[in-house]
Amino acid sequence: MVDGLTGQVLDGWGRADGTDSVPLWHSSRALEGELRGKLDQGLKKWINHPHRCPPPEDSRPECENKTILKVNGSRAKSRCYSRDDGQGWRERRRGNGSQIAAAGTQAFLDDQQTYLRLNGLMKRSMHLDDLLSKWAFDPATLNVRLVKGKDGRDVIQMRVDMGILQLETTGRPDGEQFQNCETYLDHLQMEHLDAPDRTLTEEECGEVDREFMQFYHRRICWLRLQYYQRAVMDANHTLRLMDLSQAMSPDEEWTGSHEQYRPFVLFHRTQAEALAELEENSAEEAVQAINRGLETIRQFFEEHDAEEHFDEDELVVRLIELRESLRNEYEVGQTLREQLDAAIEQEKYELAAQLRDELARRESH
Repeated sequence: MVDGLTGQVLDGWGRADGTDSVPLWHSSRALEGELRGKLDQGLKKWINHPHRCPPPEDSRPECENKTILKVNGSRAKSRCYSRDDGQGWRERRRGNGSQIAAAGTQAFLDDQQTYLRLNGLMKRSMHLDDLLSKWAFDPATLNVRLVKGKDGRDVIQMRVDMGILQLETTGRPDGEQFQNCETYLDHLQMEHLDAPDRTLTEEECGEVDREFMQFYHRRICWLRLQYYQRAVMDANHTLRLMDLSQAMSPDEEWTGSHEQYRPFVLFHRTQAEALAELEENSAEEAVQAINRGLETIRQFFEEHDAEEHFDEDELVVRLIELRESLRNEYEVGQTLREQLDAAIEQEKYELAAQLRDELARRESH
């Protein structure tokens, strides 16, 4: 006999090495993976014991009846049983494809598949073909949508080049918790309070990096979906995690590898806050939000002795362009804060006091 999958010459109803612990239909494509990986020992015994020999005579139709069962979908080296002038059954090779001409074997396979289905062992459909085909990836934009989960909760989905990311809208984007803490930042804050001098282990550094990346993905999703306040909240989380990571850092190199992204996070935060102010309050408040963000970025450059590069930094240039476009489109002159700074610089202290009072009044509402 020849196994249609492997091409091995089989001994009787068994394997090439002469053992007969695996029946011929074990090579079926439909059952190959399941029988190798999922069947327990009891099920194997149930399969092997009563069916290692050829099917009983009364269940074997003659070849002329064409009642045959394809085992592997191929017609190479097929098999069937036929009568040999009253001398009983003999095996002969014919055509292409490994076949078993036995109605009893067909019934046995049907019973076997029913057993597997009832015991949850049949292969389940795990592919994403339908989702991916209905939502094409567009490399020219950020592909994001807000949908309902199985239990009715909101979840974010991001279409990427080779799949879909799904993010929770609250807590950690992956939905994990750490020792009853909603995020890894919360967990580390508790650890830092208990042991202020300890540093992060290699495993903890890895968890910090995971949380950085997850909140980055959700932050840009919120920006794309125009949920600007949610983007501000996620940026604030990342900045707090950066602060704590710096305090608990195992070495300067690891600190620097994360601090280099602080201006980028501040850029996103400033952009989101400005657009939120424009949407909820006024263009003047949006301009002021950009000014606050620019000042924070300037402080970062000063702390790292790079103030001379501030004005030419790409992120700074983009924020200034956004600010000036808001001024032009909404006819915004100097903000109260800008007028106050100018009055102080020109030593107009009475005007400065009036502007300070008005600024305090606005910020209190």
